[in-house]
Amino acid sequence: MENQTLVPVVKSTFVTVFAWLMIIFNGFGLFMSIIQNIIFAFLFKSHEFNTLSDEMGDIPEGLPAFFFNHIQLLIPLFGVFILFAFISSIALLKRKEWARKAFLFLLGFGILYIIAGTVFQFIFMRSIFSGIELPSEFNFISLFFIIIMIIFSLGFIILFGWLFRKLSADKIKEEFISSGTII
Repeated sequence: MENQTLVPVVKSTFVTVFAWLMIIFNGFGLFMSIIQNIIFAFLFKSHEFNTLSDEMGDIPEGLPAFFFNHIQLLIPLFGVFILFAFISSIALLKRKEWARKAFLFLLGFGILYIIAGTVFQFIFMRSIFSGIELPSEFNFISLFFIIIMIIFSLGFIILFGWLFRKLSADKIKEEFISSGTII
């Protein structure tokens, strides 16, 4: 028999800090999602919500109408998504490879979500204000908010891209693969 010495795996500070931040943020998000689901379950019964949506009048067609008409399905679905991210955060701290891959998926999805959300906001705002004569001051304010929205969107896209690249690095991959545990 050969005398093999096991080299302990050095856990990177980046993964530890990132995992703890995600546990905190996703834990808070999960708490808020539970509160939202409780509110919708007790305050907006199905028939009452449908009556409210009928009384609200015109909702712009397309995605705004889809979101409003399916909000009772989307809020619990969002809660499941946050629960998955929370569980993945804990597994990331424990250096589970599936959690690293899950976060790569979540970060990639986040980038696409931000891009789609930014485009959606432009479309939604245009559909709301189409055919309405607005004061000239509104154009300046509108342009200001568009610029701020683009800056924030680009900032998060860059952040998510950087995190994606860091979690994809060979050194980080080795840390997860060498942990040897699947679950």
